[in-house]
Amino acid sequence: PPHSQKKKDKGEKCEKYEKYLTLLLEILNYLDSLNQKEISDYNYIAIGEVGLDYYNNKDTREYQIGFLNDILEVAIDTKLPVSIHCRCAFDDMYDILKEKSKRGLKGVIHCFTGSIDEA
Repeated sequence: PPHSQKKKDKGEKCEKYEKYLTLLLEILNYLDSLNQKEISDYNYIAIGEVGLDYYNNKDTREYQIGFLNDILEVAIDTKLPVSIHCRCAFDDMYDILKEKSKRGLKGVIHCFTGSIDEA
């Protein structure tokens, strides 16, 4: 496509991500506001699906990592397990989960596109 179309597409993409991030922050603030009694009363059993997906979104890597770290902190604080999505992001996900698991993070990986050796 012509340069002007690429620029327009990129602008629309940035606007879309800003709206998405606003929504994610609202969700994160809600989860962060819950206490253990509320979690029990509402029968929350897990947080997710959360994760990293670089397949079509490599340019949002830093946003994804930042949000994932924040939501995993909520999971640790609330002692809720997580459902992890990891697509084309093994190295970053491994580093994050290795660190967070030392602090009690638990969960399952429901999507994984790594190799047998990485598994």
